[in-house]
Order: sequence, then C-alpha cells, then structure tokens
Amino acid sequence: MHVHWFTTGELVSLSEKRFPGLVWTGEWHITALLADADGQPQYRIQSPDKLRERVVGEQELTVPVADRRAYPAA
Repeated sequence: MHVHWFTTGELVSLSEKRFPGLVWTGEWHITALLADADGQPQYRIQSPDKLRERVVGEQELTVPVADRRAYPAA
C-alpha cells in the first residue's frame, strides 16, 4: 500500500488530454482517499460546483508549485 500524497479537502488540478494537442485542466476538491489500484493511490474528487464527481489515480493530479509539500500526507 502506498501513502497518499494529497489529503481530503485539498484543492488539486486535474489535467486530461482530450484530443491531440489539446489538454484540459481544471481544479477539483478531494472528497475521499481510496484504496490503491494498479499500485497507486486513488482519490474521489468533486468539481467546485459540486455537480460532478469522479475517481482518479494520483498520477493524474497536481497542485500549484507554491503548494507542494516535501513529504507525503500522513
């Protein structure tokens, strides 16, 4: 089991490649820490308008450089 890098309630950025040459990025809130899948932590995230939720792997999420921590969340 891996340690989750992000915590519940944290604002994160999600980037998706939708078409060749087009990347969509948006901010989402983490609502739950989930078990590992394929060797990486999973998160349930919710859009700021609270209309959409989805589950994503840790490699799909980032935070602004100023907000990055040196150590994983405990």
